[in-house]
Amino acid sequence: MTCSVWLIFYYYIQIVPSQRACLIWIKRNIRSVIYVALLCVYMTICLCIMTVSSFSTVHYLQRHIRNMAQRSSGFSTEKIQSQMRVTITGCLDSLHGHHTVHNRNHG
Repeated sequence: MTCSVWLIFYYYIQIVPSQRACLIWIKRNIRSVIYVALLCVYMTICLCIMTVSSFSTVHYLQRHIRNMAQRSSGFSTEKIQSQMRVTITGCLDSLHGHHTVHNRNHG
């Protein structure tokens, strides 16, 4: 869908005469404009997938640890809290690590 939108926009810019300054600038720089737009869409999709996956993992592990604690009397509250802290810290570190690597490569 996104590629179709940009292809239609590309044809519009190439075919329809433009009189506005911003459209003239886009027409002169159409290739760069489309590459940047597609890169932004790609980055947004990746960020969404990563965020949903991280939160889903934390939610699943939270339920799993709670179920384990209810089934086992030897599973201490401290151990549960420690495992949750490690899980959440790991997910947040992976998000921060991706952000840091992205900034190093593109910033």
